[in-house]
Amino acid sequence: MHSHEERHHTFVDALKSMERLFRQAEEQPPAARPLPLLHGLCQAARAIASCAPGVADDGWRLTSNGIRSTAPLPGDLADIALVTEPPGSAGGFARVSEILGSPVWGDTPLRLEDAWDALPVNLDHPLTDRRRRTPLYVHGDVGDGSPHAILTVVVCDIPDHVIRAGTSEALDEHLGFFPPAATCHGYGCHVRDGALVPALSPFPHGRGGIRMNWVMPQGETGRSARLDRLRSMTTEYAGNRYFMPVIPSLRAELHPLMAWWAVLCGLGSLMHDRPDDWRAHLGTEGAVRPTESVSHLLREAPRELPHLIAEALEQAAATTSSHDQDRSSRPKSGPHHPAM
Repeated sequence: MHSHEERHHTFVDALKSMERLFRQAEEQPPAARPLPLLHGLCQAARAIASCAPGVADDGWRLTSNGIRSTAPLPGDLADIALVTEPPGSAGGFARVSEILGSPVWGDTPLRLEDAWDALPVNLDHPLTDRRRRTPLYVHGDVGDGSPHAILTVVVCDIPDHVIRAGTSEALDEHLGFFPPAATCHGYGCHVRDGALVPALSPFPHGRGGIRMNWVMPQGETGRSARLDRLRSMTTEYAGNRYFMPVIPSLRAELHPLMAWWAVLCGLGSLMHDRPDDWRAHLGTEGAVRPTESVSHLLREAPRELPHLIAEALEQAAATTSSHDQDRSSRPKSGPHHPAM
């Protein structure tokens, strides 16, 4: 069988297996979903690698899962440690990360909580009470470009501790974990007690937002150019656009699909390797009752993952040569226009 025929066969077979596993997960209670979801993601990785023209020779053949986890004692979900195979390896996590422009971190452990907080679906569902760096939602219209060469949008979900502080120092410190957002030309301000401070607007449900501005290149003032600029800085997720946080130990933000994979790897490993800890964490007296945050994630997974995988497949099919990609660059968004 020729290589391109093998790739096509692998692509079709992987998608069929993925769909079967996701259906199996959806038919089970949330507490039983991590393993079929994780196995489904591994099948999705085969499909993504096999359809990416930038993966030359036999690089589309994946040799392993490419990510593993270890749970501390006792089995605290937040402190589960995740390690990956090194960049350039043929494991699924490393290879798909390369295709999507997402970082891998080798044998330097990443805490599950860091990957957890990188997912928009977990915005209102923390694992601990620490100060979190969750994705910043972009709200509003980019405008028609006349007459000023400025891109202006409202950036939302700025955390409560920044809203309460109300200072440029607190806001700038938080934006520092979102490099494209931190490159803004400026943001709305007003005078408070004789000083100029950020015009942060608290939301009734918690957190808040602020209007932020970026200077457009000379001559690029139209709506299309503004959308392109916004897409270059943000990531699409469930039809919306977000500034994604960079986990301090990584060089770039995780692609949402890879953050899902990391989280499910941690949950699945705990479920498989230490079922007593899994049951002790999620239920009492033999009845598996997931904690609210974990239950929410596992309820949403069968709905959200297929959309993310479809976007990843489009992104992979649009890649050229892996040697032409800057691995240190931020993940590129899919080809869709954002829903503003």
